[in-house]
Amino acid sequence: MVCGWKVCPRRSRRNSNHRRHVVSKDEPSSRVAFRVALPSYLACRPLIEGLAGREDVRVEFAPPVALAALLRAGHADAALVPPIDLHRPGEPLVVLPAGCLASCGPSLTARVYLRIPAHQVRILWADDELHSEPALARVLWRELFGRRLAGVPFDAGRTSPPESAEAVLLAGDRAVTDPPLGFYVQMDPCELWFEATGLPFVHGVWAARADRDTRRLCDLLTRARDRGLRRLETIARQTGRRLGWPADLATRCLCEQMDYDFSDACEDGMEEFFQFARRAGVIGCLRDVRVREG
Repeated sequence: MVCGWKVCPRRSRRNSNHRRHVVSKDEPSSRVAFRVALPSYLACRPLIEGLAGREDVRVEFAPPVALAALLRAGHADAALVPPIDLHRPGEPLVVLPAGCLASCGPSLTARVYLRIPAHQVRILWADDELHSEPALARVLWRELFGRRLAGVPFDAGRTSPPESAEAVLLAGDRAVTDPPLGFYVQMDPCELWFEATGLPFVHGVWAARADRDTRRLCDLLTRARDRGLRRLETIARQTGRRLGWPADLATRCLCEQMDYDFSDACEDGMEEFFQFARRAGVIGCLRDVRVREG
């Protein structure tokens, strides 16, 4: 199905719960040195291992769609933003090489649920908290099926898609804990991306405003990620249970299907996605994405 997709030449840039979480806009206390924001999803938790108990760090949870705006408004010092938001208008953001959230093949954290064959789908209902995964769906439908996919956002935490919906996209915990009923086929968009490109799909990267000194913050996030990698099974068991994940799926998600290292392959996969997203009309104008040296 994917053999007709012509992949662009790789361009390396190595040199250069069910309800929304409301993030407080209050000023941090004098003890808080860093404010970090990210989605509350199970898959993200290894990136902040050990930070929640620190007096000098405030960890806040917010939907992916809100994270870049929090950074640009100065309400967070670092946020795990959808990479596509690096190209949206506003204050320039830089990538911190302190970890990421990526899928190297099949993923439990993103699903398209279908009532009709994929090549017939014209309209995709997508969780309105998301940015990267709906953009990936539009790229896939253009490249694999030659269709321009229209999107309908809906609040998946409060409402269900109508019975007439052809396809529904969920990501994060809802894809496992609250799948929609009445859909007979599931597609894994991250797996399709990997089969076509041989590259990871990057759901989120740590980013900060370009005008901030982030050396200490980058080191803090790197050490948190490294602690999380050593405790994946424990995080899967404890946090997964609290979020409603079956134990085996939570362990498989964190230990086998997620990649937390912002590697050269992840950087190339992100850049490849930007090129396809521009061709699909998802991104109007590409910015020069900078990765800050650790």
